[in-house]
Amino acid sequence: MGTGKNKQKKKLHAKKKAFKRSVHKHWSIQGRQKDIDQIHDQLPKKKAEVKEGKLAFDEDKPGMGQFYCPETDRYFIDAHTLAQHKRTKFYKKAIKRLKEKMYRHEEADAGAGKTKEVL
Repeated sequence: MGTGKNKQKKKLHAKKKAFKRSVHKHWSIQGRQKDIDQIHDQLPKKKAEVKEGKLAFDEDKPGMGQFYCPETDRYFIDAHTLAQHKRTKFYKKAIKRLKEKMYRHEEADAGAGKTKEVL
């Protein structure tokens, strides 16, 4: 009929982007692993449990929760997979990070010149 521009409904791209961002944030948080300081705090307790073989059976975890790596806080399907994991670059880097001294807030505050008064 006419040769002018087609009048189409405006696209709502901004709304779609916001939706996608919120969904991707949820996905990125969902599979998040523990931070190195959290692992460092729990390491002695978890290592003792693994050494004594006192890991509880858990149907929801891989390998019924029996094949656990305390240095990386991960569960594996069987002993072979755990042994393969211990040869990986990821595991070796985790060991190096755990050997370093962990700094606490008190040490950081002292380095910044913030001191607490003792009464």
